[in-house]
Amino acid sequence: MRNKILASRIHVLASVVVFTMWVWGADNFSTSLNGDPRSTLGAILHGTAHRPFVERMLVPILTRGVYALADEERWNDLSRFLLKIPKIQEETTRLGWETQYLPEYIIALGLALGSLIGFAFVFERFYSSLYETYDVVTNALPTLAVLCLPPFFDVGTHYIYDFPSLLLFTMGLLLMQKRKWTLFYPVFIIGCLNKETMVILLVGFVLLFYQRMSRRKMLLHVAAQLGIFAIVKGLAMYQYGANPGSSLEFHLYRNIHFLLLPYNVVTLIVGAVIIGLTVYDIKEKHILLRKMAWLIVPFAALMVVFGLVNEVRALYELFPIYFLLIAHTVLFSFLKLPFKLKLATE
Repeated sequence: MRNKILASRIHVLASVVVFTMWVWGADNFSTSLNGDPRSTLGAILHGTAHRPFVERMLVPILTRGVYALADEERWNDLSRFLLKIPKIQEETTRLGWETQYLPEYIIALGLALGSLIGFAFVFERFYSSLYETYDVVTNALPTLAVLCLPPFFDVGTHYIYDFPSLLLFTMGLLLMQKRKWTLFYPVFIIGCLNKETMVILLVGFVLLFYQRMSRRKMLLHVAAQLGIFAIVKGLAMYQYGANPGSSLEFHLYRNIHFLLLPYNVVTLIVGAVIIGLTVYDIKEKHILLRKMAWLIVPFAALMVVFGLVNEVRALYELFPIYFLLIAHTVLFSFLKLPFKLKLATE
């Protein structure tokens, strides 16, 4: 019990450290929260940002809800107090923060930090639903997973919905593994409100339960998930249809040009190591991880056509899957630690 409490505290500490790196570690304006002028945090929170950014509604809804709980003058007092601190003045200027929205920044960033902390604990539950091994491994892996996130911060703008995406997708994987559908669907709805990539869980659902679930039941689940996504996305498109931009940004030609550029040797080596650790001893790894690994296909296809292939932050949702595939290789294939695979809850 004492070890569990200590591990939980370390999860929180690691999350705070990594979150601090995410917010204040931006070495230039373009990698800050407001690096893209079309999607400043203030514009996202107030519904004036370009599409598709403004259509990711979860954090803005929650932020406005929390802001409404207190009198506006109290928030203004807090803002004036904080802006009297020289270091805060310096950092808000360096990172291009809109100081008129400082209280809302604080609320939104608090939600993002809570999501990162929540991810550590959900990740532990997710891992425990797949593997049975030493307690020290189970306790340490969530902290290690959080500490492995900073490479995602290196390229591209940081978005307030990134850590909620990581949390909600991981929760979806956990609940799908356990077949807890009464909890899965609320999480799925919230995930779709946060970012449209939540719908890719549908592909994972089909991969995991094909031939393990009756055709009728599977079709009902597929219809439900498609229907939820269509309703949430349709409402977002209707709500923000007058905003500039479009729900999908076409970047295919730019990405082809980028992919044809010469590659850095270090990048090639790191890529080869990641691929090698992922596929090594693949047949011994949990079936859910093996099947979910194929989600790289729809994610990669969407990135090439509609995203930017050099922004690995677009792959946050895949992080827990590939992290555990690599962890299996290191811990159980190389170090030979004992383990037992757990089957999905029937």
